[in-house]
Amino acid sequence: RLGDLTRKIFQGIATSADKIYVLKLVQDKGELLRCYSKQLDSEIDIERGLVRPFLMGKEVHRYEPARPENVVIFPYWIRDGRALLMDQAEIQRQFPLGWKYLLKNKEDLAAREHGRFASEWWCFSRPQNMTEFLSVKVMTPDICARPEMTLDADGDLYHTTTLYSFVFKPEVKESPRYFLGLLNSKVVWYFIKVTGTPLRGDYYRFKTEYLRPLPIPDST
Repeated sequence: RLGDLTRKIFQGIATSADKIYVLKLVQDKGELLRCYSKQLDSEIDIERGLVRPFLMGKEVHRYEPARPENVVIFPYWIRDGRALLMDQAEIQRQFPLGWKYLLKNKEDLAAREHGRFASEWWCFSRPQNMTEFLSVKVMTPDICARPEMTLDADGDLYHTTTLYSFVFKPEVKESPRYFLGLLNSKVVWYFIKVTGTPLRGDYYRFKTEYLRPLPIPDST
């Protein structure tokens, strides 16, 4: 089964404030990026080291290399297989422009979920699966009218909650491209249509619990 071969099938980052954290890339200026903030309705400069390339659901299409148009502010260190929230002093010292931007949005960030994050208001609401994104992975939109999977061959893309990713176990010898071809096949679309629940317009959900039972043949 697909669930036996994958180390994880996971959903994207839940910030609970995408209008603040997700920025549209306008210009690459080297160590600085010029970005548009939907929250401020203006352009800002921010340090490259504080952001990650970030995919929205509409940017993932069948077999096409994914080209993110956005970045996400990522105030975490990935160390020893764990995601650790940066403290205020670290962000101020290393990413002063990013901290200035976050401060402008402090009130809205601190108010999320009735003030639950007031003490560390720059954190994500659900910091789950954070260490999984730096892996070669197959990615799929949550809702599709056919299989629309593609491959993150470099293992450097982050994405939103309307996308799911498959990361395979180290002992799996087949190429990720084999699984990509299989998961985009008519057979898999038949499996989803038989086992899943149709949505309006003959769309179906490609969620973890629907995909884990998928039978996977050995490659030859």
